[in-house]
Amino acid sequence: MPCSPARQLDADKLVARDNNAGEPIRLLPGLRAFMAAIPQAPIPAQIEFSAEQMMLGGRPLQNLAAELHADAQSWTIDRLDLRAPGTTRLTLSGTNAQAGPSSSLTGALNVDSSDPDTLLAWLQGRSEITYRNQKPLRLLGNVSVTSSRVAIEAMKAEIDGGIVEGRLALDNQASGGSRFDAELKAERLDLDAAAAFARSLAGPQAEWPMEAQVSLDIGRATSAGQELRPFMAKLGYGPKTISLDQLKVGQPNGVTMEGAGSFDRVNATGRLALNSSATSLGQITGLIAPLAPALASRLNAMDAAPGPARLKLTLDLDRNAEHADRADARAVFDLEAPQLKGVATITAKPDIAALQAIDLDALRRSEVVIESKLSSERGGSLLALLGLDHAIAAGEGPVEFRGSVTGMWRAPLLLNVKITGAGLDAEAQGIAEPWASQPGPAPVCGFATPISPRCSVSNHPTRWRETSTFPPAFRWRAAS
Repeated sequence: MPCSPARQLDADKLVARDNNAGEPIRLLPGLRAFMAAIPQAPIPAQIEFSAEQMMLGGRPLQNLAAELHADAQSWTIDRLDLRAPGTTRLTLSGTNAQAGPSSSLTGALNVDSSDPDTLLAWLQGRSEITYRNQKPLRLLGNVSVTSSRVAIEAMKAEIDGGIVEGRLALDNQASGGSRFDAELKAERLDLDAAAAFARSLAGPQAEWPMEAQVSLDIGRATSAGQELRPFMAKLGYGPKTISLDQLKVGQPNGVTMEGAGSFDRVNATGRLALNSSATSLGQITGLIAPLAPALASRLNAMDAAPGPARLKLTLDLDRNAEHADRADARAVFDLEAPQLKGVATITAKPDIAALQAIDLDALRRSEVVIESKLSSERGGSLLALLGLDHAIAAGEGPVEFRGSVTGMWRAPLLLNVKITGAGLDAEAQGIAEPWASQPGPAPVCGFATPISPRCSVSNHPTRWRETSTFPPAFRWRAAS
């Protein structure tokens, strides 16, 4: 039974209270309920209809065309074709709507979008675009919608040039809140682009699901221009725990980093451990470059030396014995290589409520203390790591660096450093501002910003010099 084409329909009025009631992605359960509530035809029937324009989520959908047929149990959408925001073509086929208390909507979904940023903004009911992707989005999968669940099974999506396969599901739990599950696998993927896409899709942190479990298996990933082969991660969070069940990151040369950990959000306790070993420091540097490019650049400035290298990170969290509303957090970085040995310890006393809520803004306001001890058998290598090789010349012997930094994120930091060995005895105390909008000339101890210290240096006159590249506020005074 073909129907005459309609010029305009308003789906917002059918599935919501008003035209601005919600986001299209949240209206899927309403559409499912609407389809399931259509009275069953007394005899088998087939219906075709079309509309030039339909309003959904406050935006027009164009060129809507649908073919349906019914039997005594359900309605089936043989074909649904429409144009959505973002120059997007959406097709549903073989979609079955079951009636009754456990009604459901299932079918094959095909999405082809030239502007996925605009599509995501419309799906979430946002007017602004938080992420700009220059590549199209193509997605195939079997979608199923019930009163408490939206899922895409057997999914195959092309995101920023990479093919991702797997499943996605969002469940509304009877106890309240929601749970997100994802199992994704890809032969290759740009992690930076995928992470930005995921942040755009997830929206503000306040709207994240109460629970989530994600599994990633990427054969060849890229991040910050570095190739990671493989990249595997299984992680999740819930009201009581945050877990990293597996992390394995490798490079084409065979170097890998592996780790796991778990944290109790209620009791503010837990532990995370990461370990890596390689035949040289250069291989370790390449592995950490995507995570800390500035540190990797500093390590690369050191003289190369043959021999194995080892990197270890441990993070421990426990209750603070003196303040019930605070936790004791301690992270230790341990690096051992032929040209450098060092330990850096980071301690903080974050607010337990911020940890439980994963409130990143509040956690950044916690005071942090960083204490480090570095040593090298060749002083020049250590000075290169610290960014002081253009200001101070050390002898051929060993040099040791001890330093501490105290402060909060995006605030001035109290700095205290001392360098000894190879005819060199230098120390400085002052304030560093690594977050300044006007960067300083040359980095000092890793801070490319103005530093106002009190300092003194005692070394051989022919091995010490002050250059114009040193920050004007930082002055060394040679001992008499």
